[in-house]
Amino acid sequence: MKAVIMAGGEGTRLRPLTCMGPKPMVELVGKPMMQYTVELLKRHGITDMAMTLMYMPEKIRSYFGDGSRFGVHIEYFVESTPLGTAGSVKNAASFLDEPFLIISGDALTDLNISKAINFHKSQKSKATIILKPMENPLEYGIVLTDENAHITRFFEKPGWSEVFSDTVNTGMYILEPEILDLIPEGKNFDFSKQLFPLLIQRGIPLSGYIMGEYWCDVGNIDAFLSAGEDILKGSVEVEIPGTNINGLWVQEGVHISNSALIQAPGFIGKNSDIEDAARIGQYSVIGKNAKIGANANIKRSYIGNNVSVGASVKASHSTICDNSVIGAGCRLFEGSAIGKNCVLESGVTVSPRVKIWPDKWIEKNTTVNAHIVWGYGKRAKLFTIHGIAGRMNADLYADTAARAGAAFGTVAAPRGNLLLAHDGDAGSEILEGAFAHGACSVGTQVLRAGKAQLAEVYLYTRDKNMQSCGYIRRVREGVYSIALLGKQGEVLEKGQLKKLNDTFDKGEFLRTEPRDLLPPLKSPDIHGHYLESLKSVFSADFTGEQKPCIGVIPTDTPADDFLMDAIVCAGFQAKQGKRPGKEVLFAVRMEANGMGELLAEESRISGELLEIMTYALGFELFHPKSVRIPMGTPGAVEILAEKQGIALHRDPHVYYDPALYRMFNDLPYLCILLAEKLIRSDMTLEEYLRSLPAYYAHSRQVNCDWKDIGRILKRFCEAVPGGVMEKGVQIQTEKGRGWICPDDYTPSIHIRAEGMNEEFSRELCDLYTDKVRELLKRNPQ
Repeated sequence: MKAVIMAGGEGTRLRPLTCMGPKPMVELVGKPMMQYTVELLKRHGITDMAMTLMYMPEKIRSYFGDGSRFGVHIEYFVESTPLGTAGSVKNAASFLDEPFLIISGDALTDLNISKAINFHKSQKSKATIILKPMENPLEYGIVLTDENAHITRFFEKPGWSEVFSDTVNTGMYILEPEILDLIPEGKNFDFSKQLFPLLIQRGIPLSGYIMGEYWCDVGNIDAFLSAGEDILKGSVEVEIPGTNINGLWVQEGVHISNSALIQAPGFIGKNSDIEDAARIGQYSVIGKNAKIGANANIKRSYIGNNVSVGASVKASHSTICDNSVIGAGCRLFEGSAIGKNCVLESGVTVSPRVKIWPDKWIEKNTTVNAHIVWGYGKRAKLFTIHGIAGRMNADLYADTAARAGAAFGTVAAPRGNLLLAHDGDAGSEILEGAFAHGACSVGTQVLRAGKAQLAEVYLYTRDKNMQSCGYIRRVREGVYSIALLGKQGEVLEKGQLKKLNDTFDKGEFLRTEPRDLLPPLKSPDIHGHYLESLKSVFSADFTGEQKPCIGVIPTDTPADDFLMDAIVCAGFQAKQGKRPGKEVLFAVRMEANGMGELLAEESRISGELLEIMTYALGFELFHPKSVRIPMGTPGAVEILAEKQGIALHRDPHVYYDPALYRMFNDLPYLCILLAEKLIRSDMTLEEYLRSLPAYYAHSRQVNCDWKDIGRILKRFCEAVPGGVMEKGVQIQTEKGRGWICPDDYTPSIHIRAEGMNEEFSRELCDLYTDKVRELLKRNPQ
């Protein structure tokens, strides 16, 4: 008999414990959860096993290796895309040449595997599902068996009115290898929803073995704490690492003050220090190298490895992950959870069931009433110069958007008006609605434009002297942003951002009497206003076929019609699918989120080249005396500004200068200005591009953990000559410049280098990338 341990899940419901590692590697009373599974299999003589991996697979591989340290043999099968429960096992088919047991790496059980295998053999079934009676079966798939233990019916996660059995599917199965023939190769396929119903339909024997032993699906933090308690009280038969002293499990090197009071059962990891008069209640788990300060009071809580708990801290039924520091006098209420590498200064209060994601620094005497998932380093920031951004239902929840709306209404539009719109994506619409109602709750008059383009929202806000506006759009799969602008469409200032973050963190929203609340209103015709504005942009008078033509490359999104309408309204011809040529000035592709690219006869203009061209056009058309630019703006823009006599200032707190904001956020407007420039200058877009300064750049991206970012940037700045810390690290040399900065959305670092030629920029980028990777390999001091 072989075994397959399913270990590919992210464990989203277990966050923040799983933010920096796979769920099966979460430590439960002195060892990773999955180690209990490996030890159970070995106890029943199963030593040949496969692990199916997907999320952070290297963290599992590096811990278990080939299995020899645990007296077993392990092979790994990694999914590049999600294959479902059955599909992931099919991915390991080359390993499965005899009957095998499937078991979860993130559940806790002491199943009598030998007894279950004997049952499977006696039934002569092709598949056996291991079942467990549960008082509340609503969170699981329920299964009905007949008098011969044959399964007759399934139902996934029923309501009480749909319950027909109290036996649930544990996710543990015994299968004959020929069953794999029914699972399609490389496709998402599920045991409960697809494979088992197929077996019943075809009359293939499928049995249900009802276990009597312990089983717990460690699906959330409550279950995690309960599983730890069950281990300590002996409800589940596992090997606890340590010495049992009257029910208190203690590892080597532990120091406990004579005046400390510790109630059994409990667990204290090696080299931990319990100081004077500290009180640790029953069922608490203290990890390795932890420090519990004098007079601290810990009740039924999990304290991770290398955690420092200050004097007089009170923690009840709480979870504190590895490497965190809890300052003196902090209070952590029931169900609260603190992620890895956090610092809570003295006097912080964390309200019941509030979660703080890894790498957060909470300032003293703060009361944390809502989840904190944003940022890294000293302060968790929700609002940035880009607005708000994050992964839907991971970093950015609807309730977060509602609180953000209340904060924004309090600071940027107190008793004023706010125009909101979204890009039409379902997630965007949900976040827009939540933000709108949050702003309404503090007395802001919200105008909801529904589905629109950012360009329309910006222009209406500017022209109609609105107090503020917001635009919600999907940046990429699963990631959303809320762009926020102040009076007349201006970018929010640094002082406003600080106020917004302080207001959000502290929950100090405007208190508004119910009689003064205003319901959201449908906004006026911002699309009509936008189109009308374009009529004055292009002043030449052409008729019929004489009208210059701009090609539109379709994206099969509403942006196609928006772009066509805008071009036509401005006095040009718009021809869908037309490429640049004699009859077409250039072509443009616009995505649903408003971003896009231009196409010349030989060139594709996007990214940094589009940015340089936009600055060149803006400098020439609007002649600003001075312009603020973001820190990462290409160096070619400095050359353009010098030629035009424009004073240029790199500013870490600017997104785009207000004078040029519309050009960078309104693609049709930019296209019309560019077309007019080409017509008046009698030149092609290729000729215009050749007039721009030469630009040679290369970029890389290096993945890391959130906790590494601050350390890497600091060390890089110290190690590289000319490095200046300014929104990342800026490096200026005689032959080029570099920029090392964190990603806005993911734990990674971007490296970009510009040089006097192609070869030098590549060498510079390689040099900086190698340096970042070298620093990542070094252990923190």
